[in-house]
Amino acid sequence: PMQDASSKYPQVSTAQRIASPAIVCTYHRVHANWRSGNISFNLETFPYQYCTSMVYCCLGLDAQFDLDPHECDSDVKSLRAAKKSHPDLKTFVAIGGSKQQTDIFEKIAAKRLHQDLFVHAMVEWLLKRNFDGVYFYWTYRETQNTETLVRAIEYLVSALRKSNLKLGLILPSDEESLKGFDVPQLAHSLKGAPEGILLSPSERKNDDYNKTYFERADDMLKQFEHLQEAFTNNSGPICPMLPFAGSSFKFQAIIQQGNVVLKPVGKGIPVSVSSIAGKLAYFEVCKEHTSGSHFVFTTQDSAIVRDMYITYLTPRALANLLGLAVLRHSIECLGTWEPEWDDFGGECEQQKYPLLRTLYTFVA
Repeated sequence: PMQDASSKYPQVSTAQRIASPAIVCTYHRVHANWRSGNISFNLETFPYQYCTSMVYCCLGLDAQFDLDPHECDSDVKSLRAAKKSHPDLKTFVAIGGSKQQTDIFEKIAAKRLHQDLFVHAMVEWLLKRNFDGVYFYWTYRETQNTETLVRAIEYLVSALRKSNLKLGLILPSDEESLKGFDVPQLAHSLKGAPEGILLSPSERKNDDYNKTYFERADDMLKQFEHLQEAFTNNSGPICPMLPFAGSSFKFQAIIQQGNVVLKPVGKGIPVSVSSIAGKLAYFEVCKEHTSGSHFVFTTQDSAIVRDMYITYLTPRALANLLGLAVLRHSIECLGTWEPEWDDFGGECEQQKYPLLRTLYTFVA
């Protein structure tokens, strides 16, 4: 079994730790029933105990700004039960995540009538299902008319607050995509909740897998560094969502200046459960390690398996990352975009959800 080399966390003083942190966890229903060992990932096995908020992702609005009244009825029952067991847990629904939904968001932002129609439909839908609020999930935004969007968000926040409901935004974290948003002004509009803006991790471009290998911990730290300006230049809520998925590359061994060099030549092959080229879950790394696969040059967060070079996050690497982030930035909220990529079934013999548990233990 894979064992983390050290259970010691970076020496960070109590004053440097995150004060009253919010820990946001997303539930991507498209990955429901992934299996690890004898465990299925679903709302019954979701790690609510490590989260202050849970975001159910994702639903879509129709042209009249309504949600399907029956699309997630069975899941709503499970969420009601979870809130009874965890009375401090806040639950939200995320809508969007596609170009079609982005177009609908723009229509809502453009007219007060559309905003009123959305609020009327959303309040009834959320209260009936015992949700605490809703997130707009933007994958991108072409228009540069940020003032209209800020005014619309301010109005929607105020309107939903009358029913004790919250509005949040899920925004892309890469610099190019964020140009369509005035993040400081939007954060100001959502002031009062540290989880007001969730920053979703950037997806790799295909060409990235032909250029160079990247280490998971270093790459995640770069995301924090990239967002330093957002952390320091506004007083509103911003919440980075950490990716738990590892990365895999196909490689070729070539001779370069008399040395054998591993050259990346594309995404690694899909692994059995996640089935996504170029990505693998932490529990899948552990399965490869214990199944007799050709697993060589192993370090704490990288290895060669067959014809793939893989990099992955460990609890120790995550703790180091969190130590650096807390030392350099004032962060009121952290979260995980994808707890299903953690070891939810205990394959790594580090108990279940070792990465999320590390995040929770560090900031709690």
